[in-house]
Amino acid sequence: MNMPSLYTNVYTLYLPLVHHLYDGRVRLFGVQAWEEIDSSQARSYMRQAGIRWLRTTINWAEIEPSPLPPSQYNWPTTDGRITTLVQAGFNPILTLSGNPSWAAALPGGPVTNTQDLVEFMSALVERYDGDGLDDAPGSPIVRYWEFYNEPDNTDYGWHCFYAGLGCFGNDPEAYAQELAAIYPAIKAANPDAQLVFGGIAMDNYPLFNPNFLDQVLAACTGTCFDIMNFHYYPFYRWSGGWETYGRDIIGKATAVRNRLAAYGYSRPLIATEASWPGASSWGSPELQARYVPKLYARGIATDLGVLIWYRAADETCEPISFMSGLLTCNFDPKLSHTAYSVFMAKLGRADYVGVVNQSDPLIESYQFRVPETSGMRRIDVTWVDCTSLDNCVSGTTPPRTYRVAATQVRITDQFGNAIIVYDCDDGTCDGVVTRQLTDQNPIYVEYLQVP
Repeated sequence: MNMPSLYTNVYTLYLPLVHHLYDGRVRLFGVQAWEEIDSSQARSYMRQAGIRWLRTTINWAEIEPSPLPPSQYNWPTTDGRITTLVQAGFNPILTLSGNPSWAAALPGGPVTNTQDLVEFMSALVERYDGDGLDDAPGSPIVRYWEFYNEPDNTDYGWHCFYAGLGCFGNDPEAYAQELAAIYPAIKAANPDAQLVFGGIAMDNYPLFNPNFLDQVLAACTGTCFDIMNFHYYPFYRWSGGWETYGRDIIGKATAVRNRLAAYGYSRPLIATEASWPGASSWGSPELQARYVPKLYARGIATDLGVLIWYRAADETCEPISFMSGLLTCNFDPKLSHTAYSVFMAKLGRADYVGVVNQSDPLIESYQFRVPETSGMRRIDVTWVDCTSLDNCVSGTTPPRTYRVAATQVRITDQFGNAIIVYDCDDGTCDGVVTRQLTDQNPIYVEYLQVP
């Protein structure tokens, strides 16, 4: 495919652009939530886990069921939900969904009259900008606006009408045109607002258009969005071809950045969906918990600004879904919630240092430094990587030797169980702690004493 040259045109640049969505410490932790927002129990468990970002949807048809001036929009339900999550301390990412039938033929697809969309988005952003003008009660602030969910979807039947997907996969030019139309309107309403590209699936073909991102970038004129966004599910780690670019979510993030660069774009990158199922032939509560620290360590390593676990709670109590929540359908914590909480407790305020090179290529390890009163303590998160989807599910691996240049370390598993290990425990006092890794479960290695 012939890529265009870098843009040479001059366009209006809206500031400030967000280059890092968190400060010098790691703050990318988030979840997808709907009805969980209304449960004080669910909100409490999410906060306990250290979750700070919360992604949910905005339903246009609910707010404007028929053509109305903004002064007559139906705001109360949306106001209440946003106020609840903001007051609970979450930073919201709101995803546009549910086009009203009078405005569009599809609930997540192109609108009939772009000006209707522009008027709605302008009023929406203004209502939640916190400036005291036409604000929701209490002036809750929302700065991140995602333009539909998985807009690269090509199935304009069931997936568009009932599965909550975007419906632009067959018309990427329309998506680009609508981005370009709403961008200045959003900035006029709130210069600090950030327009987020709808999280693209970019795999599971032919349900999704493999060239969608290229086609949108080629059709965009001027500045169309502030933040790039994709979704990642490890079922497609190998079949999606992402391993060519790096391990797991790192590979897909690298591929997306390469696509952006080919069209002259440099944008912060986030992922608004990623997880492992707690059920199905690929999943179990234990497998799901094992993946949590791996996903977030890799997300930090590849400099994602936000990484949303899909989802906060299981969507049903019936064993017919992936059960991908951190909480059960009754909002009780699962093993994955424990693993999330342990990761946050260990590394939620840590500085990321880099990859720890190992002589064994299947041992994957990332180094962090945690501030303490006496200085900085080193913590590595380490595991044996899997070699295929089946191997990830089985979790089997031959024993592998892991060496740490320290005389005393604390090793903690993903559930918070810890032991102290000494240099001489292996019978050799050589300034190196040696351990045998016999499974794919991640461990946290804290350097307590070094030579």
